[in-house]
Amino acid sequence: MRPAAAWTGSRGGAVAWGIACLAYFAISLAAILMTSSLTFWVAMRSAVLGVVPDCVLAPLALRHTRRALWGRVPAWRFALHHLAGGGLFVLGSTLLYLGEFFLERRIFNGAWPALPPFAGFVYKGFGSILVYATVCAIGSAVEQARRAARAEVLSAEARLAALRARLNPHFILNLLHTLMGLVGRDPASAQAALEQLGDVLRYALRVQSQGLDEVRLREEWDFVERYLALERLRLGERLHVRLTVEDGLLDTVVPAFSLQPLVENAVRHAIAPRAAGGRVEVTASRSGGAVVLAVEDDGGDAPARPDGRAAGAGIGLRLIRDRLSALYGDAARLETGRSPLGGFRAAVTVPIGGTP
Repeated sequence: MRPAAAWTGSRGGAVAWGIACLAYFAISLAAILMTSSLTFWVAMRSAVLGVVPDCVLAPLALRHTRRALWGRVPAWRFALHHLAGGGLFVLGSTLLYLGEFFLERRIFNGAWPALPPFAGFVYKGFGSILVYATVCAIGSAVEQARRAARAEVLSAEARLAALRARLNPHFILNLLHTLMGLVGRDPASAQAALEQLGDVLRYALRVQSQGLDEVRLREEWDFVERYLALERLRLGERLHVRLTVEDGLLDTVVPAFSLQPLVENAVRHAIAPRAAGGRVEVTASRSGGAVVLAVEDDGGDAPARPDGRAAGAGIGLRLIRDRLSALYGDAARLETGRSPLGGFRAAVTVPIGGTP
């Protein structure tokens, strides 16, 4: 985001927060005046005591909300996330209220007061719960709208890249050249390869034509297996592959074309340029409430640049990062670095619980 845009967004958020706090204060003041015999000045002081803690903690609640949006995480995680958040919000607001209460009484009455009545704590806690719920609802709606807008901007670029960067012309031309040699000496293998190529292209075209941002891991995994089978047909024994998926993960939801670009980078930059070839390992595993899709290789130029920009790989990785941010916010990430195999490792982590 450009500095001017960031400043404008920050200023707009501050203005909205200020207006909401003033509205909350006005409502609280009106409620106190209508339900008690306090003077206007005393009622205003009481309203300030009740409103300020919630207003101070509201930005933290808003940030907390964005980390677990409904539909993006499992229901149990969503419930625990907000039970904990709501409890901490009420506790923090109550402690701030007590501090204000003692200080206000000390200043205006000249002595430290006793604790407020229990009914006052109940009333304050109920109000804080309503504030937390309101902030969560508004924050969730705003964040969902922001991600939808961001995803829409990235959608066309991502689907175009699916055919341009993922299934690039070099791959197709090299494969067709290999198939031409196979037709004469091994027609059966050539026919099987053509069928696999058709499956690969059908998947890419379906994702593009239907505008799918997310698919089942099973579909992405099959796509990668066919892609690697075609690459192995081209590279022969130079390419060694191992694919491992943890039980129960194939029906989880992942971004379309989130795994195959990582595989292509490994083959293109670490295996194909080496006369001896090399090894690529693809894994899908569970980590808490998330699935981790990792691709590792045993050598090549990519490990020299842990940011993944070697030989032009940075464009594809940056696009993956943008899509993860648009779809999941801070709940998803792409990590790159050195692999224990001796080469490059790239891993996509996305929360479990979405629906395609």
